[in-house]
Amino acid sequence: MATALTSEPTSFSLDNMGRFLCNTLEEARDSTTRTVAGRERKFDAVVIGGGTFGAVVAEQLFLHDPTRSRRILVLEAGPFVLPEHVQNLPFQGGAPDPRVPWVNHPALSYSGLIFAIGGRSLTWGGWSPELLDEEMVGWPVATRNDLRNHYFAEASRHIGVKETNDFLYGPLHTALRKQLHAGLKVAANATGFTFANLLDHPAVRYPDPGDPTPIPDALLREWMGLPAGDTTPRVDLLDMFKLEAPLAVQSTTLPGFFPANKFSAVPGLIRAARLAAGEAGGVGPDADARKRLMIVPNCHVQDLVTETRTDNWVGVTDVRVWQKGVSVLIPLAASRNGGQSAAVIALGTVESTRLALTTFQQSLAGRAAQRMGTNLVAHLRTNLNIRVPRAAIAANLPPTVIPSLQCSALLVKGKAANGRTFHFQITASGLQKLGANSEAELFQKVPTHEHLQDMLRATDDTVVITIRGIGDMTARNPDSFIELSALESDFDRPKAVVHLGNAKATPQQFPGSAQTQNDRTTWDEMDAVADKIALIFAGSEPFDILAGSKHSLSRHFLSASRHRSCSTME
Repeated sequence: MATALTSEPTSFSLDNMGRFLCNTLEEARDSTTRTVAGRERKFDAVVIGGGTFGAVVAEQLFLHDPTRSRRILVLEAGPFVLPEHVQNLPFQGGAPDPRVPWVNHPALSYSGLIFAIGGRSLTWGGWSPELLDEEMVGWPVATRNDLRNHYFAEASRHIGVKETNDFLYGPLHTALRKQLHAGLKVAANATGFTFANLLDHPAVRYPDPGDPTPIPDALLREWMGLPAGDTTPRVDLLDMFKLEAPLAVQSTTLPGFFPANKFSAVPGLIRAARLAAGEAGGVGPDADARKRLMIVPNCHVQDLVTETRTDNWVGVTDVRVWQKGVSVLIPLAASRNGGQSAAVIALGTVESTRLALTTFQQSLAGRAAQRMGTNLVAHLRTNLNIRVPRAAIAANLPPTVIPSLQCSALLVKGKAANGRTFHFQITASGLQKLGANSEAELFQKVPTHEHLQDMLRATDDTVVITIRGIGDMTARNPDSFIELSALESDFDRPKAVVHLGNAKATPQQFPGSAQTQNDRTTWDEMDAVADKIALIFAGSEPFDILAGSKHSLSRHFLSASRHRSCSTME
């Protein structure tokens, strides 16, 4: 057995945090060969991928184990980099650049995966709209019921969506929300959903212990920053509250300025690892064997070793891990007390499919194997950026002069005539005439008190608004699938190859299947609704469309001034 690693220095820093959070692959494997209280210490759950999903799954498995005895192993392809969301940390630099480990389709505009513990949650924007019931049609009834009755509420509290309105408030947010609400009530601006079709804000549906139920009107006004003398009817208060952006943020501070509170999966995983280390009572091989949670970075899972049991179920016995050109096996614990060990695949859409295709082609042949890699769906994305004069929202601003409008974020849900749904993530910042960044005062750290005072003294005479449309692709499209490459490999296994029904292309360039054509219809209708939203914000004022060059355009040219792309749901 090799000597245990200590904290290692680099040219610039000491890897103290990484050493105390993580274990080496050798340490994890060695811990499985020991016995504690007469029992082998193999892993009961191996979580493959330590990114956003894997980190949360591992943390929750650890915290909710009633026996406090099951062992969990997290295997992550990247290193430990940051202990928090990058926007919560006051330093230059940031998370590693993402990379695409698969053979990509040219229509897929996606930056790739962040190979690091925490993955994309290190940089995640945090938009988390809850699914409507009609968006879960065809899902297993038990799954829908568990989500609606338990997990959506738990997730809303866990990531901060329930408290979004504590982060976003102020004159610009109040004015844009009121203007958008009034505009969407006009029949000509229909989005496919009425306000009655939408869910109430999580703060209304998931009250905390001690909150009055139902939430009184006065509290709704307080949450939305409305004056005590406001006379908006309750039904409109609830509808306006439905437009709040579901951001994974918790704070009460100046609008647009963060304390360390933007959600990332890493702090929860660190907490679980600290608890596990504390329970183990020491360091070294024997303490490692007592750990209920171990995290191993910088290793790839090649495949799962399976066996077909007498009842014809396929079970996982080992996980094959590749590191530094060498493959090793990590065994899972044997079944005990009626429970079975589990391998949790948490690698994101494409890489999870790759692992399944690599693992189950033989053991599940004739059953599920032929369906693996089919039914690939991505997001239809469209961005529209406009700049409106302050006069466009003046009627909804307070009568007193407010030099700095600051920021806003809102959500609108829509549905196309073909039944596909979409939503719009709307961000806005009040800026001077030359400003063109709708997030200039949103999701930003203010490094010094002097910069804070400068921003508060700013005079905002325009509002830059970004309307990001995100639509659902049609399911079961034969044009969209994932397969294994016969030419390219990575960590000694075939790469995944992504094929996508290219709805961005014209029918002449790529006719595609009926599903691909349906996606074109969804995209066109989503763009039309984005135009309606832009015109609601512009009111009767002239405005600029920001699409490369900065020039004033007639409102009839909206639809030609946007950027379309597809992105995977990683």
